[in-house]
Amino acid sequence: MGESILRKEIPVYSEKYDIHGIVKDYGMVTKLFFAYDGREIEMGIDRNPLKNEDFADIGKALIESYISDLSTSDRKLQLHDWYIAEYEDKGETYRIGHGIVTGHKRIADSVNAHTSAVQAIRIDEEAEELIMTTRNSVYPELFIAL
Repeated sequence: MGESILRKEIPVYSEKYDIHGIVKDYGMVTKLFFAYDGREIEMGIDRNPLKNEDFADIGKALIESYISDLSTSDRKLQLHDWYIAEYEDKGETYRIGHGIVTGHKRIADSVNAHTSAVQAIRIDEEAEELIMTTRNSVYPELFIAL
């Protein structure tokens, strides 16, 4: 009793970094596992129903985005595999970003988190980033071709 039943395991591979990983789908919880630079990385992930993506593509994109950010001298706050949900409270509509956070000063890497209210989203073509600005933070996301 109380054990999670593994529904399926999906292999993930990043050619760019020659890293193999695996997505384990338990039904209500899905996680990406891979090793990098002597560390075992575990990330909870969601598949956004608005995108036509599979877990292998999402896993590959997460691995590459995470390692790309780790390899810079100035780590960025990033929200990976994110989506925006709309909420209403007391007649006011607001939007919140949900995704996997890395580079946060107070939250550990790979935690599935949500943002404060989204203020703006814009494209920075020069940096090739999509920028989500919230009430408290700015989340750049590198363009990742799947």
